Amino acid sequence: MTDIKQKLKKKLYIVIVALAVTVIFYFYLFSVVREKQNTGLNSAISDLGRLESKQSNFSLNSRILDETTAERARLNSFILDKKTVADFIQQIEDLGKHANVEITKSLSVEKNPQKPKENILKFNVRAKGTLKDVYYFTLLTENLPYKIRVKKMAISTSDADTSSFSSGVMGVLEGKKKTAAVPSVWVSDINFEVISYINE
Repeated sequence: MTDIKQKLKKKLYIVIVALAVTVIFYFYLFSVVREKQNTGLNSAISDLGRLESKQSNFSLNSRILDETTAERARLNSFILDKKTVADFIQQIEDLGKHANVEITKSLSVEKNPQKPKENILKFNVRAKGTLKDVYYFTLLTENLPYKIRVKKMAISTSDADTSSFSSGVMGVLEGKKKTAAVPSVWVSDINFEVISYINE
């Protein structure tokens, strides 16, 4: 009986040891699986955070683009290119109508001698009308929203009208009570280069 008890004790120890090893192995596997799940979960949370950050940046950029559409269009309108030259010419014609002057214009694109890769848009405008209207047109032209370099600007009248005008002015300067006869037709010649021109 003691032998049976001994065998039974050995078997019981073996079962307890096997059970203990099985439990320890189970907890080990459970911790490894749990660690992998936590690593995967942390990686997924990190990826989700990056995606949310990208989404918020995209939303912010999209909102900024929407909010600045008008400002960007306005800035683009200050630069001339092949597509917008016709609008520029129309703008000059509209200024002539607004100032009540008759205008003739010529336009040319030339290479920039200082920077051969760049082109310069040269524009010549002649306006005819009364002195007040021609001067007003000149002021309007100077205030165009483009970067321009004025090469020549002159306001003149014909010789016959100039002599009567100058004699009237001389009479006033000499103390005579003559009124100066202002010439009726004045001409303004404006030659300028549009620097904000891109030949594309």
